[in-house]
Amino acid sequence: MRWRATLLAAGAAAVALTSQAAAGERAVVSQGGEPRLLVALTPGVAPSRVPGLRDGRLVSRALNAWTATAGGSADPAALARSVARRRGVVAAQPDTLIRRAQAGITCSGAPGTPDGYLIGAVRAGGAPLDATRPVAVVDSGIDGSLDEFAGKVVKPVNVVSGGADVTDGDGHGTGVAGVAAARAGGMRGVAQGSPVMPVKMFGADG
Repeated sequence: MRWRATLLAAGAAAVALTSQAAAGERAVVSQGGEPRLLVALTPGVAPSRVPGLRDGRLVSRALNAWTATAGGSADPAALARSVARRRGVVAAQPDTLIRRAQAGITCSGAPGTPDGYLIGAVRAGGAPLDATRPVAVVDSGIDGSLDEFAGKVVKPVNVVSGGADVTDGDGHGTGVAGVAAARAGGMRGVAQGSPVMPVKMFGADG
């Protein structure tokens, strides 16, 4: 019950913190005066096979995602659009370091039913969505030991330190995953039939 209470509290905070995260610090990563890009490549393709990409560093083997420089425009957004059109590139965007705003949140008390106030807070309607496709939650990780996520966590990715350890030291990612796809228990998610793919992008310092 302690973990379920934690999940409920984290879920309440998730709704508020998600909007506040946009107020965090953002800065495009640069190298030698050139902006670095985050690029997703087609399976089996490395940056060395994409014209113009240099200094590629693997971020996620599962996603075949890399950071790299590309030269050309000093405008990161324009450069990303140009690179995204090259053969072998699925998507490209400026590699931006984001530090989540650390704002204090006062959570509401635990609701009396699994629907609670979270489904309404994200305007998802009253009926659960019978979805089966995985839902990627890009956040602080997940507590996969909760009954609500038993057998539902697939292909975890840690882009902070590499590997597949997505232990949630913050609680925010667990709350967001709960709103998205928790099996009904202490709370229920919108898409209870969907697996969850946690992508940990925030470290303990936010």
